[in-house]
Amino acid sequence: MRFLTTAITTLLILPALFVRVTYDSTYDNATNSLDIVACSNGVNGIETKA
Repeated sequence: MRFLTTAITTLLILPALFVRVTYDSTYDNATNSLDIVACSNGVNGIETKA
């Protein structure tokens, strides 16, 4: 039973080790307009809430 739990846990965690996560520094610049953000316009966009 313990082997099965370990094997299943390993199989579930293993794919997460190969995911590459990156950060786009464009969003770190406070002087940029909200127009460059993909979800900025439209009825539910950020610009319409301000």
